[in-house]
Amino acid sequence: MLAMYYSAKGNTGKSLEFLYKGYHLAVKIGNKSLQANIAGKLFSEYHYLKESDSALKYQILLNSLEEELNNSETERELMRIELTTKFKEREQLRELEQRKKESRYLMIGVGLLLSLAILGLLFLLSQNRLKRIRLQKDLSDLSSRNLELEKAALEKELEIRNKELTTNVMYLVQKNEYLTEIAGQLNALKNTLPEKNTQAVSRLINDLKSNRNDNIWKQFEIRFQDVHQELNLRLNERFPDLTPNEKKLAAFLRLNMTTKEISAITFQLPDSIKTARSRLRKKLGLPQDANLIAFLESI
Repeated sequence: MLAMYYSAKGNTGKSLEFLYKGYHLAVKIGNKSLQANIAGKLFSEYHYLKESDSALKYQILLNSLEEELNNSETERELMRIELTTKFKEREQLRELEQRKKESRYLMIGVGLLLSLAILGLLFLLSQNRLKRIRLQKDLSDLSSRNLELEKAALEKELEIRNKELTTNVMYLVQKNEYLTEIAGQLNALKNTLPEKNTQAVSRLINDLKSNRNDNIWKQFEIRFQDVHQELNLRLNERFPDLTPNEKKLAAFLRLNMTTKEISAITFQLPDSIKTARSRLRKKLGLPQDANLIAFLESI
């Protein structure tokens, strides 16, 4: 500022003195811009004084300083551009990382939602399956109870019909015994009658015996087959070699009839019935210690 003041006063010597001092201070503090400014003023002063060499010297110094300043400015600009570019790159990377994080969070959120939806669906399916299983179990229990009730009803009905059949058998036994008694009385009476009447009495006795044997068994067989249809079918299926008399004996035994009762209805001696039971046991493949009646009940 002092140099500019003395230059304005026309005191070139003082102006140059302060310009030199200012230049050295600018060099000392390393201020290139101030050095270039002072070099320009020194050039102007020497140019004004028509000292070409000194003017050229400071012109060259000015050009050099301006070039350095320009280079520095360029470097600063390049550095600014580089820093800006790096900053933008970092910003872009940060934004990219942020978008990646957001994408990951979004995927995690979607995954969690899908997992919850799948878990909810599986829960509903499991609940429906449990309901179906419970319903099937209830239906099965109900069906089992119905079967048990039906079985109990059938067993009760079978027991009643067995009792009816046993009663009917006893009635037939009594009827048979009654016919036998009548036939015996007629047979005794026949000897006291005239010869012309004995033939008629003999025919009557034979008719009673025939009715006693055939009709009684037919009535019994019809009633027994009505109550125990499966026994006959299973005996025919498993033991096709059984004779009709053996099947009759099996039917009587199935009703828990004693040897005496069977003898009364079949007019066979008890020993004959015992022999027939032994033959039946062999045909059924049962050992001697096996319960024949229990086996017939299990068929």
